[in-house]
Amino acid sequence: MSAVWEVFIRFFILGCSSFGGPAAHLGYFYKEFVENRHWLTKESYAQFVMLSQVVPGPGSSQVGFAIGYHRGGWSGAVAAFVGFTLPSVIIMLLFVWGNNALDDNGFLQFWVQGLTLLATVVVADACYTMWKQFCKSTTTRIIAIASIAFLALWSFGYGTLIMLFITALVGGFLPLNDNKSASELTDVRYANTAGIVAVLLFVLSFFTFSSLAMNVFFDYYQAGSLVFGGGHVILPLLQSVLDQLPEEVILSGYALAQSVPGPMFTVATFLGGMTGREMSDPFAFMLLGGMASLGVFLPGLLLMLFAQHHWKRFSAIPKINAAIVALNASVVGLLLFVFATVVLPHSVLSFVDGIVMVCTGAWLFWKRPSILVLLLVLSSISWLRYWLA
Repeated sequence: MSAVWEVFIRFFILGCSSFGGPAAHLGYFYKEFVENRHWLTKESYAQFVMLSQVVPGPGSSQVGFAIGYHRGGWSGAVAAFVGFTLPSVIIMLLFVWGNNALDDNGFLQFWVQGLTLLATVVVADACYTMWKQFCKSTTTRIIAIASIAFLALWSFGYGTLIMLFITALVGGFLPLNDNKSASELTDVRYANTAGIVAVLLFVLSFFTFSSLAMNVFFDYYQAGSLVFGGGHVILPLLQSVLDQLPEEVILSGYALAQSVPGPMFTVATFLGGMTGREMSDPFAFMLLGGMASLGVFLPGLLLMLFAQHHWKRFSAIPKINAAIVALNASVVGLLLFVFATVVLPHSVLSFVDGIVMVCTGAWLFWKRPSILVLLLVLSSISWLRYWLA
């Protein structure tokens, strides 16, 4: 239980401070659990990231769920998910209750921007470290660069999934080998049961129930089962649900999901809560927000551990082992592409932002301060910028 409690605390802290979206979360996880705490190896972490891109669902939450299982079994997995997701869920429900937005508070805008710069620096550092680890040979470097080029040409739809499939197919025929690539992944108890439950619930999602809470759960479960590519893709899959809500509510939820820490899938918390806000029961928004949250996250989490369990078994095959090495390099290319096209353009909005990011990045590279120290310093800088403005 001490290990499970530690998992919850560490992920709760990250859930309160991890701004910047899935790529930033992966950077935080890498620094916290691979570099600082050594809960798992770089090879295992790369496998978790790769599987999260292949399995439908919220990528960073799936990686956190797998890390939690690696550390404390099913209890650790649940503790990691609850710890990382709970802060964002609470904030979203508070916004539903108060019907406010971040735009009304000037300091919060500066503070969120400062934390976004912190996320950018952490992602850059993770990309650099993983490049050194998984792109040592000319072949793996070519794979990483080719992955970037592929995503630059096809970054929409199922581009990431297709890129990983092609990489695995070609990588299996290349002279690549790493005996540790997936051998350290933890065996998952009840993995087949988790997979069966995920499929059965998906089938049930096509039925209509007399309970509004159950209908909300299954509507969001169905959407969560079909998402490849992160929280930005969830809205089109919720079209039947969104037709019941005004457009301004949908846009507010989408904007808030990008402005608060934690996973973007908690946009479902806001939308589910708004569905119940007009009901006579004053607590209905909490119930429906919670059911929407559980529904949208659950399929990806169950399928992640199912895939992890069987991936480890297949990795002993030489060709699949070579494919894993190629996939590791491809994941590095994926993170570099996301950093260059998503993280960086949305974080550096002014000349001052650029200076702050470069100075923070140099400090992290040379002195390796903790995330907490970086967080306190950038929060202080945000307060100073707000005061000067």
